Amino acid sequence: MKILIAEDEPGAARGLESLIRQADPSSEVVGTAYDGREAFDMVKELDPDVLMTDLRMPVMGGLELIRAIRARHIQVRIVIISAYEDFETAREALSLDVADYLVKPIMREDVERVLGKLAQGRRAWETGDPELKKKFPDAHPLVLKALKIIEDSYGTRLRQADVASSLGVTAEYFSFLFNRDIGMNFSRVLRKYRIDKAKKLLMDPGTDRSEVWRSTGFSDERYFQRIFKEETGMTVSDYLREYCDV
Repeated sequence: MKILIAEDEPGAARGLESLIRQADPSSEVVGTAYDGREAFDMVKELDPDVLMTDLRMPVMGGLELIRAIRARHIQVRIVIISAYEDFETAREALSLDVADYLVKPIMREDVERVLGKLAQGRRAWETGDPELKKKFPDAHPLVLKALKIIEDSYGTRLRQADVASSLGVTAEYFSFLFNRDIGMNFSRVLRKYRIDKAKKLLMDPGTDRSEVWRSTGFSDERYFQRIFKEETGMTVSDYLREYCDV
């Protein structure tokens, strides 16, 4: 995994990088930002898999950084770093679809837990089983119900807040459970599932390929084209030429 650290204290940033190397030698720290604005620019430039960000930073704080990333629909998993006295702020951050959180002082076992969960989520998605609940069998029952909703309703307009409401929990609590058990936020899982379905439809010669974006729940064809390339590394046209003899 490529990891970007956003931490305004150089000593703390170096310490976290050292813990990451110890916890998972296969992960790479691709950069360190010392304020939120610098972190935002580096996320766009370096395309990390994970952003570990402090909540209290100059120029742009952690919450503002996360909101800016979400507003641009940048797909990066976010781990927040907070002190005990920042608990309420950390709770607000959880509602913004962060993957996990680390509380200072950070210990090696904390970093191992977080990186292990993120890696497990990625490995689970790469399994061949098409059923989401079988990819994540140990998830909370509410999370399993949410995965079933994705499977049944991916072609419709799905909002996390509506799913949480239908399950009888707050959006904040649902976000916490989902990220904790899946290692990705709800919107990322939904879009990956939609793209997986789109790939299958594109390979079906009986499918009207011009309507695949609509039937998989995307409201805009150009947005579908962009997300398809982000998820597969190929344009739709390249995918068709490579796998469908078009």
